[in-house]
Amino acid sequence: MGLAGGLDPWWIGSRSVAVDQVTTVLGRDEHGRASAWVKSYGGPQGTGFVRLRGRPQVPSDLASVKAVAEHGLR
Repeated sequence: MGLAGGLDPWWIGSRSVAVDQVTTVLGRDEHGRASAWVKSYGGPQGTGFVRLRGRPQVPSDLASVKAVAEHGLR
């Protein structure tokens, strides 16, 4: 996921978490914390809760969100 999954090389995020609190880091903030991530809850590999951003506004580029959501489905 991350860049391979369709995320842009930059992303505006907030409310990042420590990398050891998530299963897969998709993006990091300027402090190295996970700002976009996946947290698995025991389902198949690559599934779980996906957090891409912490802002209330709809992202201007929904193609990135769609690409991450569909990553691995093809």
